[in-house]
Amino acid sequence: MKRATLFAIIVTLIATSAVDSFAQYSRRSSRGYGPSYRMEITPFGGYGGTFSRRVNFPLATGDLDVRSSEFWGVNIAFNVRPDGQAFLLYQRQDSDLTFNSLVTGRVSTPLALEYWHVGGAGGITRGDVFTFTSLSLGATRILYKDFNADNWNFSVIFGLGAKIYSEGRIGFLVQGRLPWVLTDGGAGLGIGAGGGYVYAGGTGFAQIDISGGLIIRL
Repeated sequence: MKRATLFAIIVTLIATSAVDSFAQYSRRSSRGYGPSYRMEITPFGGYGGTFSRRVNFPLATGDLDVRSSEFWGVNIAFNVRPDGQAFLLYQRQDSDLTFNSLVTGRVSTPLALEYWHVGGAGGITRGDVFTFTSLSLGATRILYKDFNADNWNFSVIFGLGAKIYSEGRIGFLVQGRLPWVLTDGGAGLGIGAGGGYVYAGGTGFAQIDISGGLIIRL
């Protein structure tokens, strides 16, 4: 909860700075990101969680989810039309995969999620604000840290957000997204001498997140 509060404060500060920048620099009726800038590099950070889903193991029935945690990444976008961008995305989230039931209690194992995506964003530019929807496709790597193993899975990310630009090369990003990962195989639960473990599977799992970033235009 403390981490969630901290990231909410960070995103709020980014949004406040962006609004101040808009108020200061929105002197033209429609400038957008401008034809002189062809590319944007945006490091970003945020906080996200996963919707729990009910799974049935031979030993127990319970809720399987990925613990809410921080993530970070970088987005490289290219202006392909006045109100449209194509982009490359990398993102990493370190968390835990947990299973909770009346029989086993709470069992967890540390993991990391890495998103490698290509996508596009389109929307409307008003003054220095570009509001957009986005869609990206690609692979998600699920790393099971305790087992030194990983899986590659297909994933999709839907997004909604805004980019607020200053008069120079700097801008601010605020967005909310819905990543969905298609997992191959089943779900499992095990208990051994070293404790319990779980692994994800089935049809997939969905997350929801909020993030903010600093845009550098080139």
